[in-house]
Amino acid sequence: MAPSLKTLIISNFDAYQKQGASRDNDKSKICRETSKSGEIPKFGGVEAKAALLRKEILALLLKPKSKKKKTTLKKQNDENIDPAIAGSIDSINRENGEEIARWILQCVDASFGSPNSSSFAGSIDCVLQLASILSCILSQGPKENKKGSKAIHFHTGIPKQILVKRAIESSEAELDHIRSRSCRLLGFYAKYSNLALLESGACKNSPIGTMEPLAKAILPRLTDKSQIVRSEAIYASQYLFLSNLDAEKTEKESRNGKETTWIQKIEEALLQSAAFEPSVANRSAAVQSLPINDKTIPFLLERVRDLKPKVRVDTLQVFKEKVAVQFLSEEQRIELLRCGLTERCPLTHAAACKMLCCGWMKSLKFDVINLLDHIDPIGNESNCEIVIKTLLSIGKNNDVQLTNVLQELSDPEARAFREAMKRNIELEVDNLSVSSVLFHRVRCENLCESERALELSRLLPDLPVICDCFQKHLDLLMASKVIDDADMSSDDADFAGSIAEAECFICLQLLHLACVTDNHEEGGRRQLHSLLRNLLISLDTPDDLIEPCIKAINITHDSEADSIRLVAQVLDEIVAGGSEKENCGDDFFLQMRALSVMSILLENIHRLSEDDSIQSMPGLILPAILSTNPKLREQGVNCIGKYSLLSDPQIVNDEFKPLLLKIAGNEDENQEVRGQAVLALCDIHLVFAEEVKCSNEGIDLSSLLLSLLNHSKKGIVVIAAEACAKLFYVGRLRDPKILACLILVYFDKLASYSDDSDADQVNDVGSPVRLEQLLSLFFPAYSMKGENRKVLLESVSPLLDSVRQVILPGNKKSVSVGKMLDYICTSVMNGEKQELDNLNHIETNFESNATVSTMVAISDFLVSQFSELQHSYIRNLCKVLASANVDDIKQSKNHNITTNTASCGVSLIQRLKKNIDEIESMIESSYSDKVCLGSLGKLIEILESIDSDNEDDTDTDESMDGGSSIDSSFDPKFPIGTKIRKFFEGYGYFEGTVIKFNKKYQLYKIEYGDGDKEELTEEELIASRIATDNETNLEQTSAIDKSFGSDAHMEQSPLKNIGMEDSLEPDTQCSKSSIRRRLVHSPY
Repeated sequence: MAPSLKTLIISNFDAYQKQGASRDNDKSKICRETSKSGEIPKFGGVEAKAALLRKEILALLLKPKSKKKKTTLKKQNDENIDPAIAGSIDSINRENGEEIARWILQCVDASFGSPNSSSFAGSIDCVLQLASILSCILSQGPKENKKGSKAIHFHTGIPKQILVKRAIESSEAELDHIRSRSCRLLGFYAKYSNLALLESGACKNSPIGTMEPLAKAILPRLTDKSQIVRSEAIYASQYLFLSNLDAEKTEKESRNGKETTWIQKIEEALLQSAAFEPSVANRSAAVQSLPINDKTIPFLLERVRDLKPKVRVDTLQVFKEKVAVQFLSEEQRIELLRCGLTERCPLTHAAACKMLCCGWMKSLKFDVINLLDHIDPIGNESNCEIVIKTLLSIGKNNDVQLTNVLQELSDPEARAFREAMKRNIELEVDNLSVSSVLFHRVRCENLCESERALELSRLLPDLPVICDCFQKHLDLLMASKVIDDADMSSDDADFAGSIAEAECFICLQLLHLACVTDNHEEGGRRQLHSLLRNLLISLDTPDDLIEPCIKAINITHDSEADSIRLVAQVLDEIVAGGSEKENCGDDFFLQMRALSVMSILLENIHRLSEDDSIQSMPGLILPAILSTNPKLREQGVNCIGKYSLLSDPQIVNDEFKPLLLKIAGNEDENQEVRGQAVLALCDIHLVFAEEVKCSNEGIDLSSLLLSLLNHSKKGIVVIAAEACAKLFYVGRLRDPKILACLILVYFDKLASYSDDSDADQVNDVGSPVRLEQLLSLFFPAYSMKGENRKVLLESVSPLLDSVRQVILPGNKKSVSVGKMLDYICTSVMNGEKQELDNLNHIETNFESNATVSTMVAISDFLVSQFSELQHSYIRNLCKVLASANVDDIKQSKNHNITTNTASCGVSLIQRLKKNIDEIESMIESSYSDKVCLGSLGKLIEILESIDSDNEDDTDTDESMDGGSSIDSSFDPKFPIGTKIRKFFEGYGYFEGTVIKFNKKYQLYKIEYGDGDKEELTEEELIASRIATDNETNLEQTSAIDKSFGSDAHMEQSPLKNIGMEDSLEPDTQCSKSSIRRRLVHSPY
């Protein structure tokens, strides 16, 4: 007996879901080949199962009820239907479409209602996938066969419509797992529907709005409260885009039609998820789901810099698989390589290597020269060097971490890559290109010692040949520079400029190759030295070639003295050329050339020669320093600073340093010149740690740096700050005032400097970006030593004074003093903890004095400068005091008690309490600021609770250990529980009780009726009692004191006759927070 439609569908779904196939089996794709009928694609996995089930459904529906009208169906072609049955096809579609949809929907609802458990995930995926693709292929319409006629077959869109409707409705369910499964179903349907359109070729003519209902349902789920729902919505979004070309077509049409606006909304939502999604997995999924176009590629580049390695790796994988190297701009390629080929993260580095080798190199047929042409070696030489080194290392299998990079390539492709890296690419001397000469230079420089001799002779020509080639390209460079730009169009001028850059780059690489080669025969070396000498003397030589020329001279000479002698001869010829009458107009350029050569020479030698030409260098430098041209003065100061580092310390201290101090302190001098002088002074103090004094002729370096840090010009401040950081780090500076200014520069001034700074100048001295990075490393490193942490804490008071100067009346700037103080405390505590860890000290409860020391410094500043401070600044500092961490204060006190450091922590807290009382009194007497008083009130409560806890500990310790410092024979006159009555001016009388006695300090602790507490000595306790009408003299008071505290005598005490309710006026019935009494502190 034939099964019913219900049995057929449900049994097939049940059998398939038991396989537990993976949900996202992307390896199962629709094959682009069609069967012999020309219509049914060859599916794999779930697609094949759905095609088979469709055939069985069709056979069941088309089976004739009468035996006389039997019709046989071919196994592989269900389109060859008996014409007698063709007329009933439409009625079959209408009658059975809803029934098929009902049983498919029953299976889908069962999967939606399944328990939310990982054990059901595979079965649920199978059901949803089968339902999606079955609904899609059941809706396929007629298609022309090879003969041009339309085949007749069963098709209905009813299951698809009902399935999509149910998925959209379920996407708004209350349960998270139902919403997530509905998003999964929508994603499957979009995937198989689009693949079917691509297979049939109908995607080009299909309306783009067909995906709009799905997109409208998925869009709100991208911002769902549940992470799993957002994850499924992100995965589903990727299938809404047909292909890169279709997405591009849709984007263009979306600008003119309303039905395609969903594309933009989905893209925007995915971009937001990729950037701001808190879940790392969801950010990674959003990166993989984004369509590739001109709008999304810049956002993908930002994800290469994501904080999490998984996101970075997956983004690089997207670039490898979906984005061709030709599709990216030159800047985008460089950015990808710069961020990806970083040594800080091995995972990111490996992913970038895969993109480079398995993506870019594969698309360029493993042509490394072609790859270098795509990343501009002239403008990105350092990045190109990294790329070449990486490729060579992978090709030779030198790096263990990169052994798996080529696994994604087939065996022939991997062999082709390795052969390309080992192949001997000839250096065509007559036809050098920028990329080829760079590749040869890096390849030769990175040869290991064992293969250097053999490989260099094979890869490079002889030195005379390299010199001839260098001279040829140098002539081309000079010819391109003499072209008159005024007679050229802008395009021609740009072309000539590009030629000059290329020739200069080739000359630089040839100089490097000349230094690498081992064929330094005497004839070749003489030819090279003559060529270099002429280059240095000629004013037409580009400045970019000066340093490589001098380095080549040093490398190709046997001794440093010989190279210095040759450069000295060059300097003499340059100076002699400037003295000739015909060269008077070039005097400035000759001086600049001489100073440039001298500066580079001094950088590349280790000691000064005894040669007279070297000893006479100061005679060439001093005229430049006295010149009226600021460029000459700057270069002269630079040279004198470098010359000082190689000179005798006594000469430096007597001659060079006073000159540099005078230049750096000259307000009329150019700021670039002053900056060079500051850098030179810094280098002198770093090199001559013991020999050079800190001041000369009344000019003190510390005062100079302090004034420069407060300068109005940005460049001077940045250079002075960098010099101070270096001097502080090595221990040459220990002035808390300078360190306070350095903190203020880091937190306040750099914020305004960085707005107009160029991030590309991060390596340049004087760059705010460079200084910000330097200081971010300096303060944590500086806090590693104990003496440095002391200077940091001592800088709090000068910092507060500096901030006071910044926020003077009329200055609209606002400074976050709280952040700076918190940064100081954090740095000190982290430094202490790190130092203990380095010493292998195991501290389970690490404690520090940093917080209390900072609070004491703030309170001391408020007490001493209260009358000079603005009201807003006082309020701000009170808030900072109130925001202190209670645990840090408690730890500070406990730490010092347990380590017996002369009760330092106790003294700090008592000093803080005393300062807070004085500040509170000054605020109340000057202006009653409720905000300040409220902040101080919170702090006083904290201090009182800490003091109470400490007394409990002290009393316990004293009961256990009667130390010699405590008079154990002393008996308190007033026992615990004694009642007193004290008058407070302005508030009236308050009753109190003696609740504790501190034997060590002989203090009574009193608790009043409103909950407030204070400490009194015995004399203060006696004096606090107010005489009544019955107490006429001191003797009566003393007599009462003798019987005070006795229950028998309390009936006779005058205090008994005064009612508490009569002592307080109505307006004094206020809370504890509004009444503050003087605290008496423990003496030492």
